[in-house]
This record gives sequence, structure tokens and C-alpha cells, in this order.
Amino acid sequence: IKTLQKAESKFHVDPYTIVAILGVETNYGANTGSYRVLDALGTLAFSTKNKDRTYFFQDQLKDFIILAENKKAFDVYKTKGSYAGAIGIPQFMPSSYIAYSIRFKQDNHSSNLFNKDDAIMSVANYLNKHGWVHKEFIERKLTQKELTNLKNKNNRPKNIIELNEKDQVKEYRVISSNFKAIMSYNPKYNYAMAVSTLSDKIRAQTQTQKSDDR
Repeated sequence: IKTLQKAESKFHVDPYTIVAILGVETNYGANTGSYRVLDALGTLAFSTKNKDRTYFFQDQLKDFIILAENKKAFDVYKTKGSYAGAIGIPQFMPSSYIAYSIRFKQDNHSSNLFNKDDAIMSVANYLNKHGWVHKEFIERKLTQKELTNLKNKNNRPKNIIELNEKDQVKEYRVISSNFKAIMSYNPKYNYAMAVSTLSDKIRAQTQTQKSDDR
């Protein structure tokens, strides 16, 4: 709790969203991946036919080696992660690890994203750097007026998205810059919706527990 409070104080990021991301990514560190990162990145860097993906993973492989050798963050030969080479509790790619990971303790050691305190601070730093706005909502349902206006217009406003149809009924959401910050983490509407929904549930449960404790 103290780490989440520090993260909110320093980076002005909603702590419930941080907790939700760590839950969605690795179930709070229970599943950080079983693939050797060096093998995963090495395979993707030289086996894909898509040039953009090839260049991306080659850069990630280079950053992983730099990260392991220069920062001494982990063993380059033993570290395991996702099939795509994402590392630690928050599943940062090597480039994000270098750019956004920070250490909870103010000392000279490198950040360790297998450490929960470092993971929390690093996710807060990441979201802050990607445009998180303090106390702004993430997403919400359209009001009846907004829904009516949407049906009457051919050009949909950029802050309104269409989700997957459920029972042939289209579902729309008004999104904020915080939703977009989450999508910078994973560029899928369903991912950001999952994080938003889980953060709301965690917030509601926490508030209920606080009320019961009074």
C-alpha cells in the first residue's frame, strides 16, 4: 500500500489502475513467462517475414543485451519472460525497461521488474510519461443524448470508440487520455477495457472494506 501511495504521490497515477495492469499482465507476478528471453527475442528478430516486426525485435534484442550487460539488471542467459520477450511483473519489453523502469529504493542499484515495489513504480512512471491525467476518468458509457447524436452523425468523434458487438448490439464508450495511456501499454481496446473494468472492481472492493472497518 505504501508503494502505491508513493507512486500516486510522485506520478499522479491512479493506484487502482496500476494494480489492475499488474493483475492483467501476470496475475501479480504469478506468471511472468516461461520462455528464455534471449531465445524468444533472437527467434523473432530473425524469423519473421514482416520487416517492421523484424527491425522491432532486433532493436529489442539489442536493448536486452545492453540492459543485462550494462545495468546488470539480470542474467542475460537465464532470464525468462513471455513468448515475445516481455520481462517481469509488468511485462516490459527491453526498450521500455530501459526507458521507464525505476527503482523504489533511492540507491544506486538497478531497477528489478521482478520486484513488486519496482514494478509498481515503473508502471506509474510509464503511464505518467504516456499522458496520464490525474483524477480523470478512463472510459464511460455514452449518455442517451450522446448516443442519439452519434446515430445522427456520419463522422464519429475521436473520443468515442466502438467495441466488439455483443448479441448483435454495438457498444460504444467515451474514452479519455488515460484510456489512450493504457493502450500505449497494449494497443487493443479490449485490453484497456479489461484494465478499466478491473480497476473499478478493485476500487469498489477497497472502499467497501474501508467502510466495513469503520
